[in-house]
Amino acid sequence: MNDRARDLTKWREWLKRIDGEITTVWLSREVWKSVVTLLENNLAIPPSHFFDQMSGWYAQSQAIAVRRQAETRLRWNVVSMGALLEDMKNHAAVLTRTWFLSQYGAELRHLAERDFEGIAGGGQEYIPTHVMDTDLQRLAAATAPIKSTSISRSHIAIRSRDVTFQPSRTSIQRSTC
Repeated sequence: MNDRARDLTKWREWLKRIDGEITTVWLSREVWKSVVTLLENNLAIPPSHFFDQMSGWYAQSQAIAVRRQAETRLRWNVVSMGALLEDMKNHAAVLTRTWFLSQYGAELRHLAERDFEGIAGGGQEYIPTHVMDTDLQRLAAATAPIKSTSISRSHIAIRSRDVTFQPSRTSIQRSTC
């Protein structure tokens, strides 16, 4: 297997892992929203340290997941969106027009051409590094608030829009994280 094929295979494997991790984040969010709904609809459930703990676990797991996907350095074999974009940027010549078009069937070639031009720009033979740079900048900007927030078991402050709150049954009820 040549280097180009090895990179493409690696990126496909990484995308599967990233997809699984992001799916888990969204699943966790749905579970969290279900707990919030359960508590809102059942006011007879008393406040409990359990809900404080659950709030902390949710905040920690989501923050860790966001920080992980934002990681751009290849260390400890961490696979992340940031590391994928960085690796693709470092090997941009692998992402050729020919390869991109081959991912579509012959009957969809016009869509493949349109999509490649939309990503790479007119007349390019491969996806330029500035495309990955732009995505890395967007990823960094989107994750900066989470990366700069300190999350610990003893004190958890969760930012939800413009509201900062301590976890409690009440905060779980109001959370939109």
